[in-house]
Amino acid sequence: MKLRGHLVLAVAVLGFAAQGHAYEHPGALGINYTLGPSFIVGGEGATDTSSVEPGVGAGLSYTLNRNLDLKFDYDYTDADLHTQALTFGGQFKFTPGATWDPFAGAGLGFGKPFAGEGWDHFSLKLFAGIERELATNVALQPVITYQFVDGKDPFGSVHTIEPGLRLVYYFGTIR
Repeated sequence: MKLRGHLVLAVAVLGFAAQGHAYEHPGALGINYTLGPSFIVGGEGATDTSSVEPGVGAGLSYTLNRNLDLKFDYDYTDADLHTQALTFGGQFKFTPGATWDPFAGAGLGFGKPFAGEGWDHFSLKLFAGIERELATNVALQPVITYQFVDGKDPFGSVHTIEPGLRLVYYFGTIR
């Protein structure tokens, strides 16, 4: 997706901001979009590509309580690798309701380390950041993510580090 498409998506999410602070309440549903450079730090196929490539992610979250969110995420690193991963995990918010709310999380799942590979490879995702409310139901999260997708052998695995910006829209609640 070109830069213009990313900007249009960011503006659309901001435009959907609604009333209330849903993200502070149990049962809140959120959708997020992350954009940033991916630093490829491992993988046999990574030697033929640039060490910095665009990375994007999207996900859904469900707030269990003020401090804990369940998360389902999709991540994609371009390069010539076309690495993709689906992870299921959680996110812990250290000071919910504060102006700047630090968080940390992890997820486990599956992915494909390279284009042409199957989705039957183990994936691990670790991340941390800080959340800042922009509008009533919209937050911006500078985040740093480590993603691992297992390959056929130790040299076929992909390790990426991605500093990025995650835009989150909390769109409803389930009680």
